[in-house]
Amino acid sequence: MADPQYDKTMIKKGNVRVKGRIPIGKSWKKKMLVLYGPSSNGAARLVKYSGEQAFAEDEPSSQIPLKDVGSALRCKMSEGSHGDGITLHMSDRSIKQFLCDTELESTEWLTAIQTELTRNDNLPSGMFRVFLLPCATLNDSGECILYVTSDCVYIYDNEQKNKQITACDITHIRRYGADSKRKQFLIEAGSKNPTGEGIYLFRTVFNQEIHDQIEEAAERIKKKVAGRQRSVPTIPAKQPIYMNQKP
Repeated sequence: MADPQYDKTMIKKGNVRVKGRIPIGKSWKKKMLVLYGPSSNGAARLVKYSGEQAFAEDEPSSQIPLKDVGSALRCKMSEGSHGDGITLHMSDRSIKQFLCDTELESTEWLTAIQTELTRNDNLPSGMFRVFLLPCATLNDSGECILYVTSDCVYIYDNEQKNKQITACDITHIRRYGADSKRKQFLIEAGSKNPTGEGIYLFRTVFNQEIHDQIEEAAERIKKKVAGRQRSVPTIPAKQPIYMNQKP
C-alpha cells in the first residue's frame, strides 16, 4: 500500500484521546487519528493508529467508515475529562467519542468531519477508485477512476473527470487478474487494442470487484458471439451455388 504519510487523500491528522476498552475504570488513551477522503484505499474514513510508528508502517488499529456515521457534534465531557470532546452518532445508534487538547483542534476536527459527511462519496455502478502505478506506455500515474462497461475498460483522471488516460477493449485484453493479498489488479492490453498495447498495474482495495466485473462482461461478449455464429444460415454441401443468380 501507499506510504500513508504521502497519501494525498489524507485530510487531517493529529493526536487525540479515546476511551480504553477495559469495562471497569475506562481511561482516555492517546492515539493518532487520521481522516482520509475516498481513494483506492477505500471510502472516506477515520483511521486510528497506536502512534507515529504504527502510522508510518501503515498498521491501523481500527477505522470508522464515514458512511456509517450519521452526524458529528461537539459534546460536553464529564468532569475529569480534560479537553474538548467530539461525539460521532453512528447509523446503528451507537456513539463514539474522542477528546482534543484545545478548542481550536476540536473545531478543526469537527469542521473536517462534517464537510466530508456532506459529500457524495458514491460512484456509479461499474466505477472504481484505483491507483495507477507508473508504466512504460503512459505518462500518467496516481489516483484514477477505472470504469468497466459492457465492452471496454476506461481509465479517467481522478481530478479531471473528463480526461481519459487510456482504454482497453475487453476483447483485446490478453490477461487480467486480482491479487487480494497485495491489493493489486493487472490488465495487459494486446497489440490490436485501439489505444495500443501495454501492461497496467493498479493498487486498489476493489481489486476483486473489478475482476468480477470484467469477467462478467467478457462472458457476455462470448455468449453474444457464439449466438451470432449459430444464427448464420448454412448451405447444404450438395446444393449448387450460382453467383449473381437472377430470379
